Amino acid sequence: MIANDRVQVSDDPAVPSQPDTALSSQRNETSASRSGDLVYQYVDRNGLIHFTNVPTSPRYKKTRGPRAFTQLQPKRLSPALHETITQTSLAYRMNPALVRAVIQAESAYDPDAVSPKGAMGLMQLMPEMAWSLNVVNPYDPKQNITGGVRHLRYLLDRFGGNLELALAAYHAGETRVSRESRIPRISETQQYVRKVIRFYQSFSRDGGSLVTRRFVNLLSPN
Repeated sequence: MIANDRVQVSDDPAVPSQPDTALSSQRNETSASRSGDLVYQYVDRNGLIHFTNVPTSPRYKKTRGPRAFTQLQPKRLSPALHETITQTSLAYRMNPALVRAVIQAESAYDPDAVSPKGAMGLMQLMPEMAWSLNVVNPYDPKQNITGGVRHLRYLLDRFGGNLELALAAYHAGETRVSRESRIPRISETQQYVRKVIRFYQSFSRDGGSLVTRRFVNLLSPN
């Protein structure tokens, strides 16, 4: 869900973590984790979520990795919708797998979805946000995707390419994330970020290694 922040737009699964017992047990599972079975995470003191498939500290907790979602297929992904997602993503310099992941997390590919707070369509645009993005009909898949991708591109640029912060801002609002300079300590938002990243791993053509490499520089505990 896009929060109710008004922005100046430029032309760009909640699975709870499972506690690990000790670093030694993590090491015993290293070969499995390298094959993509396991992902480890921890939330640092700034609220940032760190991921790795080779844990280096007992602070990392085991969670379900990409393979847990190998049977997951985006719902209602017709050829026309697939083409819309691909072309719109590329137009805004986005990985289509990331856009598919956001749509899966936001609406499960239901173009008529409406949240209790009033967010609408595939990428769950709030009315004010839809208006600011020139989305006339948020239930039209092409308009909704164009608006959502455009806003996500803006957020990625706004937060220097930091995927975690951009996703948190998409969910909880740009203003709050900017003010706190971290993922807000809101359980729903933190779960949302984890969910989208896991879907992104699953939908990536290389089985999620692009996402794993994206986070490899964030793995050293602070």
